[in-house]
Amino acid sequence: MFYVRVATRSSGAAAQGSPRQALGYLADNHDRERDAGCSEAELNYIARLDPGWKTDLEGGRVPLVGYGTLKGVTEDQLVSRFDDACQPHHDTRGSTGYKSLTLTLPKEVSLFAEGHREEAKAAMHAAVQTALDSAFPGMRYSAAAAIHTRNTTGEIHYHVHVVVAKFAQTDKGRTVSLNSKAGGNGPLRLQQLKRGWKEGIEREFRERLQLGIEQRTPNGPVTLVLPDRARLEPLNRNSRRLLEKEIAPRYTEPSPSGAAMVKQFRWSAMDDRIFEVASGDKGDGRWSRQAFAETFPEHASHVSRYEARVRTLQAVGYLSPEGKVTPPFRVHFCVHHGVMTPELQRVRLDLSRQLDRERKPSPRTAADLWSEIQSREALRRRVHRLRIDRAQVDRIYEQADKRKPTKQRLDLVRATAQNRALKKAPSNLPRTKTIIRAYLDLGQARAQRVYLLTTGVLLFWRFSENKALAQKLLKTAERDLFYAKEKRIAQVGWALRPVFWMVRVAMPRQARRLAKACERCIRLAQQQESRQAGRDAVRQAYLEWRRDYVDRPLAELHRKADEVERQAQKKQASPPISETELTRALTTYRRGVEVLNQLRPNEAAHLRSWKGADVDLVAHVVRTARGEKTGLAKQQYDAAVKAGRIGHLLEREATATPLRIPDAFAAQREQLQRLAARMQAFGLKPPFAPSDLGALSPSQLKTNLGIAKRAGLLDDGPDWTLKAAAAREVLGEISLHTDRARQVDQHLHQNLTKKHHPTS
Repeated sequence: MFYVRVATRSSGAAAQGSPRQALGYLADNHDRERDAGCSEAELNYIARLDPGWKTDLEGGRVPLVGYGTLKGVTEDQLVSRFDDACQPHHDTRGSTGYKSLTLTLPKEVSLFAEGHREEAKAAMHAAVQTALDSAFPGMRYSAAAAIHTRNTTGEIHYHVHVVVAKFAQTDKGRTVSLNSKAGGNGPLRLQQLKRGWKEGIEREFRERLQLGIEQRTPNGPVTLVLPDRARLEPLNRNSRRLLEKEIAPRYTEPSPSGAAMVKQFRWSAMDDRIFEVASGDKGDGRWSRQAFAETFPEHASHVSRYEARVRTLQAVGYLSPEGKVTPPFRVHFCVHHGVMTPELQRVRLDLSRQLDRERKPSPRTAADLWSEIQSREALRRRVHRLRIDRAQVDRIYEQADKRKPTKQRLDLVRATAQNRALKKAPSNLPRTKTIIRAYLDLGQARAQRVYLLTTGVLLFWRFSENKALAQKLLKTAERDLFYAKEKRIAQVGWALRPVFWMVRVAMPRQARRLAKACERCIRLAQQQESRQAGRDAVRQAYLEWRRDYVDRPLAELHRKADEVERQAQKKQASPPISETELTRALTTYRRGVEVLNQLRPNEAAHLRSWKGADVDLVAHVVRTARGEKTGLAKQQYDAAVKAGRIGHLLEREATATPLRIPDAFAAQREQLQRLAARMQAFGLKPPFAPSDLGALSPSQLKTNLGIAKRAGLLDDGPDWTLKAAAAREVLGEISLHTDRARQVDQHLHQNLTKKHHPTS
């Protein structure tokens, strides 16, 4: 169950005063008294420094919502009517009072709700209604509630404060105190309140935000099932270790011999102390020897080691050159220590979705395979070079489906093998546990049965499920012990087979027992061998099918591709490189190398050994691209190809078709021409056609150009050549805005046309 707290307050003993003061506390005076030892950042965020603190921090007073008889009542009337419901008008001996409830959400749900504030608050209000109806069935109660999104330490924590008037009316019109036995007060009410709150939250979040909430144990962490079906498991020790391995950066460090070694960053106790020193001074601190010696005097003698660790943290980007803590350092700190933050949840969600994409099943049909090929540019080019079309892929799948081991065929193979095995005599006694092992397992099963039944009695809604599971465990253990004894008896009968007729004459009763045990063991051995034969036959059938219809065709395709046996490939195998082609490629490469040295010096470093031999390098790259073996290293080839691609983009930008721009947009002419030329260089259509510009207003055009500018596509330098993915995203976003503007323009044109040319 989610955390729920219930407190009863009466006149003279109420910590928050009268009912009116309690409502004021919920709406504007929550957490008024603060500890003077809080930091300045906490005080600025959560302390009640003046009556207008909520206007600055939460946009105004926290709204009050009525429930029961106060449902739909305005806040002005709610206070007076709630105060009236807390008065003992029916009995002068009674005292004024109310119940104070605090209903909270798990931390993981609160972090998700922070990104959907209004929907989450509406879901919480509906869940409060469900919880109150469950706790006060058949009562006409009066209640008010307010939702707060932060706790007393300023962390994100969604919770609801509810106050319920002390007096309510039953269905028969009788006024009772909710604190009395007649009003249903007792432990059962708290259980109903918790169950109603949990069920209401799970239902409302599932219906309103498509968020599933799973909680395996009472008061335990929850698992979130997000709208895209991604699962966010609870943050525990194992998940933190796996997550830490995923986010740990890699860095290069020289070895004792001088060679470069790539290492993965691992958290140490030194990092905790460095983080504390660098994040001090209310978040404005930085690393310094003096601050470290003052904070940790017992480690001051090892400050040189810590400074070496600081250089490592700066190398991986965890500390800035000035020694300040960076966001990745904070995220790794939260992962290592299990601090739940929105940034950590975002990282976990991204990694879980990435792992889901990596675990994507392989294509099962020809259509799936072909769509997968078309979605990957490298595969599409390879298939096009091999002259393989969609019809050939369909033909390969049809031939494989003819002998595909479907469920019906495998069932037939399994049944045939099992029948064949049943007709044979068993070669040996059955496989069973030893008597000692089976006896110990039976004792363990009995203990587990007692535990399951006891747990089922405490959690009465799981009793039938636990009872069935306990009965199954006990039955299995008893069967294992029975067959272990039968096997031992059968071994004796097996050994006495030569003189079994003498045993039958001397001890007929014992002989019948030996024969019965042998019969049972033979039957069990036949069943085991039959099942094993079925499994072996199915496995062999599948292996034969895969060998004949998958492995051999693939090997044949690989052989043809390696030997270039197709006539279309022989013509293109190794034509000589023309002088014109080589000169053009060399010009493009040299232009791209200059940009690569400027933007990616680490990648350009692989090409330094070819300095002065550009002609040979370009020739090697061309031959490698054609499939010839040249001995060119992969890193050098990739860097040279990237340089050639950059040079090609710059060349296409210079030769792009200019865009016809209306005079109304003369001020943005240069930016429009630049954006259109760079989109054409990437092989994309220009984002603005003359008809689109006519439908856009100057402010809309400025907004769209701002999108491209933020993506770096309008910068003066050559940085745009490395932003192909950003160009596609910008084109999609601008196209969406342009389509909307065009639709609005067409709608206005149609309305004006109808107005001037009305139909008869």
